[in-house]
Amino acid sequence: MTQINVIKIPCTSAIATALSFDSNNSPFCNLFDESNNLVLPIVPGGYSRTNIGPALEVVSGFVSNRVKTSTRLFKFSYIIDDARDEIRMAIEALIANATNERGRYKAITILDYIFVETLADKAQGYTLRYGALEIETIGGTVNYIDGDPTSRRIGTGHKIEFTESTRRPYGAIA
Repeated sequence: MTQINVIKIPCTSAIATALSFDSNNSPFCNLFDESNNLVLPIVPGGYSRTNIGPALEVVSGFVSNRVKTSTRLFKFSYIIDDARDEIRMAIEALIANATNERGRYKAITILDYIFVETLADKAQGYTLRYGALEIETIGGTVNYIDGDPTSRRIGTGHKIEFTESTRRPYGAIA
């Protein structure tokens, strides 16, 4: 059976409770699992990864060449085809919590089930990532219940950008 992969973003219980499932006003399932993780299915093809920082560099010497390596910093983009306000509100609350101390940004954690980095990550099914998170709503929305301005909004979704704050070496298999 095929399953769409997800990213999970650990949230506080206050965020999960405030934005939990409203069965009277939604055709969707709950956004949070039993561990207060915001669970976001990623559209197939809605994931991209960019390497930030210097690439490998070949340095020519008089006698031989050498390769200059560096650790990698990645930026990830995720497209979610669910336009619920609660997704944006949960991520904005996490960003507010991460920046509530002036001059400091506390890294946000995500569990990335889309792209695993190492064999150990593959064995557990996800890569644990730490970094900065941003959200952008894509396109417009329509109300689920006609004439009810407080009903769920259905639209084309959100784009989440996550920049890792922890640098990684290239993975080696010995």
